[in-house]
Amino acid sequence: MTDVIAGVVPLMSDSLPSAAGHIRAGSVPALGVSPPERHPAFPAVPTFREGGMDVVGASWFGLSARAGTSAPVVSRLNRGLSAVLAIPATRDRLAEVGGQAGALPPEEYTASIRSEAARWEPLVRASGATVE
Repeated sequence: MTDVIAGVVPLMSDSLPSAAGHIRAGSVPALGVSPPERHPAFPAVPTFREGGMDVVGASWFGLSARAGTSAPVVSRLNRGLSAVLAIPATRDRLAEVGGQAGALPPEEYTASIRSEAARWEPLVRASGATVE
């Protein structure tokens, strides 16, 4: 982001929560968002589809534990995270920067990660990078 602001690189892809402050400050322009609809926190920013690019995606953040963590510990972590994300101030702050609070049950979270890895694996392979 520093190099984009300084004009060293012409553009980058970032998540709204990471870039929101820079967009609002006017230090970087938002060219588009990747969800299928405009984001309510940035209604003036078009979707990439509106700009003629068939790009649809979303950024997300998650809390993970190491493989083999016991089910009771995973459940406790999930309940704690869900409780924090249910606090109105937390939800409001996330919405302010373009985020959306939500916690998936552990099984759905694991399935989501597997689905995203399968979705992006062909692109990663085509780029010459390796999937781990």
